[in-house]
Amino acid sequence: MPESDGSRTALVVLGVHRSGTSALARALAFCGYALPTDLMAPHGDNPKGFWEPVGVVQLNEKILAALGATWDRPGPFLLPALDLPTSNERISAAIARKWLPDAVEALRHSYGTSGAIMLKDPRIALFLPLWRAALAEAGYTPRFILVYRNPLEVAASLRARNRLALRSSLLLWQSYNLPALELEISGALGAIVSYERLLEDPLDALKRLFEQLRIGIEPLGPDTSAALREFIAPQDCHHIASTEELSQTPFCARQVLDAWDLLENWSAWSPGRRNAAIARLRKGFDEAVLFAGSPKVIGRQQQVALGEEFDARPAVVRGRSTRLAVAYDAKNCPLVLHYHLFKNAGTSVDEILVRNFGPLWATEEFPPCGIKSNVAAVEAYLRGRPDLLALSSHTALLPVPDLGGRKVIPVVFIRHPIDRLKSAYEFERRQGADTFGSRLAKESDFGGYVRGLLASPGNRQARNFQAHRLAFNEPPEAGSEEERAMRTLKTLPFVGLVEVFDKSVERMSYLLTPYFSQFELATVRKNITRRKTGSVEERQSEIRSEIGTGLYDELIAANDLDLQIFSAVSADYAVASRSV
Repeated sequence: MPESDGSRTALVVLGVHRSGTSALARALAFCGYALPTDLMAPHGDNPKGFWEPVGVVQLNEKILAALGATWDRPGPFLLPALDLPTSNERISAAIARKWLPDAVEALRHSYGTSGAIMLKDPRIALFLPLWRAALAEAGYTPRFILVYRNPLEVAASLRARNRLALRSSLLLWQSYNLPALELEISGALGAIVSYERLLEDPLDALKRLFEQLRIGIEPLGPDTSAALREFIAPQDCHHIASTEELSQTPFCARQVLDAWDLLENWSAWSPGRRNAAIARLRKGFDEAVLFAGSPKVIGRQQQVALGEEFDARPAVVRGRSTRLAVAYDAKNCPLVLHYHLFKNAGTSVDEILVRNFGPLWATEEFPPCGIKSNVAAVEAYLRGRPDLLALSSHTALLPVPDLGGRKVIPVVFIRHPIDRLKSAYEFERRQGADTFGSRLAKESDFGGYVRGLLASPGNRQARNFQAHRLAFNEPPEAGSEEERAMRTLKTLPFVGLVEVFDKSVERMSYLLTPYFSQFELATVRKNITRRKTGSVEERQSEIRSEIGTGLYDELIAANDLDLQIFSAVSADYAVASRSV
């Protein structure tokens, strides 16, 4: 069994189909990692099963279908007039925005309250930003493991089982393995495992795996050893190519051979050499698929399915292009870090950053670290992306990362906590996700929604959410949550207020213009759930009448710190406000 450190850990098994992911998943289950309750049934030449949660697989297939793709034709996806990296970032962000609640619910349905879990579905590699955010939202710290296998063995197996041609199989091998390898650049790839070595000596392979992950585990006894060997014996696994079959696939592209060489020599190469090789592989792969004409173009139908319209042309504000990629060298400029708090006008802020920074803006999500900040993971990601001028994240936590002397400008917006909760309720009523929150919103009035959230242990969405996030700027031992949050307000160079959004973005532009002389102020409204009417006080009066004085007072008490923060920021913007 894995040694418990009080955390919820998810070992996420990645790798292309037919590469041994099922065997490793089963081995991890033997080691005590919880399996999903909705496990897929065995089939065909996987007599021991696929070890995949049905809910996760179904959601990934649903996303692929919405994009006009399938598991064996998974993209990459291209927006007209944009390059593949920019297209990938924008489409990935759209997927995360639309399907994050569904992904969180799929995890909760499959694993319940289990602690250390094993999660496996090759398609997860196609939508890593979504699943990283979902695992973080569900309270898990993900540890990603890549299982790799000789590409010609994989091709032979896919030909035997799925009738795929060699070229298609090698493209798949790259499409699934490259995103997993790119986790290494941000420091998120925990370990790699050779399928061939797992077959040769499963116990030694597992020992090395847990050493890479720095996870302690109880010694495996003889009974477990025998069961493991029985399960992953070659004659009991999926198709193993014969020498004759391999001789029929003599050609393997240089791009694939280079990736195979990287995997085989992983431990012997320095992190810098590995990262450089991964960057070359990505560039070569993108050039190859563009030349071959194989990317999936995201047209109007797919954009409707994603719930977004993409303007693939260079962003234009005040009649001219404002892509700062042309004007600035990221290495000599500050980095704008937008801490995107849910329902705090974050999508509108992102649109302003996109219009100004274009391909030098990105989104990324990070795992939680219990009561500690995940700033180390944020720092590792940004050190691996020195090209960026701006980053937005729902899950990045204060304090700002140390980028070795490069200035980081944090951007945070605050909102009246009860208004924010009302907006979240109306958003969840309208979205198509089948999550706890959306079901609660659809089945209840706002009062029932509030009661359900307040009755959910550990859920901060209805309890001083903004204070909780601000307090991460200082370690827990530095004081109470109130003390740390209020000090943070005084130290941040900019705090926006949703209630005066236009004035806030004007102030934000004053902050950024000295560093980015071409930064253009543009007021946009994106992902707005409801149109606000009346003053803050009038809306609060309406909500009090709607849910009743008793529940309203309970909600006010649960958000006392957020109300203090709102009052302080409102006073700074000279907004007329009074205590509620």
